[in-house]
Amino acid sequence: MGQLETSVYGTPAPKGSYNAVRNRAGRQVFLPASRHEPIWRAQVAAAIRGAWIRTHPGEPLPHYDGPIGYEAIYYMPRPKSVHRLLPTVPPDLDKITRSTWDGITDSGLIVDDSRITIIGLCAKVYADRRQPGAWIRISWGDDMPGIGD
Repeated sequence: MGQLETSVYGTPAPKGSYNAVRNRAGRQVFLPASRHEPIWRAQVAAAIRGAWIRTHPGEPLPHYDGPIGYEAIYYMPRPKSVHRLLPTVPPDLDKITRSTWDGITDSGLIVDDSRITIIGLCAKVYADRRQPGAWIRISWGDDMPGIGD
């Protein structure tokens, strides 16, 4: 079984809708409605690749094509006027997770985020004692537990 754990620094961005536009060549392309999503995805991909290089020097990314386990804590910036304990406002946890999974796929570690079959801890908290970003743990292998085993 393999495992990779890393921190990503930046503001977690949600995966939102896409807008269809025509480029200069007249082709239809889809651009994310959230201008922050591509930045977050790139930060996630870079952090995953960096963690792989640190923990597996000289080995290529596995481009894993089997079942994957996922855990994450997203650290959101706290607005100055907010005193509540947890961020119970947008962006939604599931949308942040979707953009993060796309970043993991972009990194080359996994073939596609559809391979994520187990979600462990997944939380959204305020970044009071650290920089905004995320802590991510990805695990894989043939001995991943399955539903109904």
